[in-house]
Amino acid sequence: MEYGKSFYDHFMHPLEKNGLAEAREKLIPQAQGAVLEIGPGSGINLRYYAFDQIDSLSLFDQRIQPTIESFAFPETLSLATTIGTVESLPYEDESFDTVIACLVFCSVPDTQKGLMEIQRVLKPGGRYLFIEHILSDGPILGPAMNMATPLWKQLAKGCHLNRRTDQRIEELDLTIKETHYFMRRSFVWGVAIK
Repeated sequence: MEYGKSFYDHFMHPLEKNGLAEAREKLIPQAQGAVLEIGPGSGINLRYYAFDQIDSLSLFDQRIQPTIESFAFPETLSLATTIGTVESLPYEDESFDTVIACLVFCSVPDTQKGLMEIQRVLKPGGRYLFIEHILSDGPILGPAMNMATPLWKQLAKGCHLNRRTDQRIEELDLTIKETHYFMRRSFVWGVAIK
């Protein structure tokens, strides 16, 4: 199977074509300095990095997939992979200039604790770049997402269709620089600064 074409990527392909790829294209190149990506999965974000702006890249996930290990990273890049959970990041306070998390917090058991960890490891002035699917405020889609969530959690490893991660991010001690809602307001991408 070619790079970036895991089962998950095939499942997500229609969503990528309808807005996710465009969100990644606008967001991920903003990463710079010491970068931490939480939940890189199959590595779909890697093609969007501007590696000439990055001093080091730390990839943190519950497991590191073979597609990450086979990616052609620049030889000069300082790269580290670490396994764990976002609620307990194994990094010192204020370690990173940029933290990225895309489609992660739908399935994190303790969303607020994980977000607080991101805030903790960001340097002052550092940026949190995020893409999340959230509960739509649409009169039909929102209730449908609420109804589907109990079954969907069982099928999709704890993924909640009805979380409002955007609101949890707003509760952090970060300044929201920009947010963009798309796909009938069921997805959001944005930048928050410490």
